[in-house]
Amino acid sequence: FADLPKRDALTVEHPPGNGAYLYFIDRDGRISRFLNDSTASESDLVLDLRPLFAGTEREGQSGMMDLAFHPDFDSNGELFVSYTVPNSPGIARRAYVAKYTSSDGGASFSQTGEIILSLRQDGLFHGIGTLFFGLDDYLYIGFGEGGNSPIVQETSNWYGKILRIDVDSGSPYGIPADNPFATSGGAPEVYALGFRNPWRISQDRATGGIW
Repeated sequence: FADLPKRDALTVEHPPGNGAYLYFIDRDGRISRFLNDSTASESDLVLDLRPLFAGTEREGQSGMMDLAFHPDFDSNGELFVSYTVPNSPGIARRAYVAKYTSSDGGASFSQTGEIILSLRQDGLFHGIGTLFFGLDDYLYIGFGEGGNSPIVQETSNWYGKILRIDVDSGSPYGIPADNPFATSGGAPEVYALGFRNPWRISQDRATGGIW
């Protein structure tokens, strides 16, 4: 892939069970795809969220952070993205998870997304990071502590936590019944706590272990 244009790409993914194309994200808000071929020399823009960040300074850990294809992407065309919008006049800095859909197998996506959840960001770093669908088909979301270390041990908030939600039930999501605080004791979305900045997370598909 040496002939592909060099950009500020953060991650490379492909839909489950279909590696014909590889998708990569630019921090500025672009998602592009290219043929999974070592001779590929060009990519196609499939989703452009740069207008979300237009007119704002790309400060700290801002912009597009990650993407995750739904396990049933081939049938529902759902793509989930995480991003942080910097401060702008009258609008506080926030991190978001949003859903976009494709009706043509991933060649393009709806330009208007559905906001699944969001969280205010008072710090410039350690905001939202990774997204991935686990072997249980639930969506995992990593949030940093925003520079406020003690908050990571408080169960009532999402800072310094890994969330786990069911995007196939509820509106806009449901809570897995075996989440630690699904019924009481803390925010029901919280799956694990005590993290400084869970920027990237992987799951071992042989053992199920989360790293």
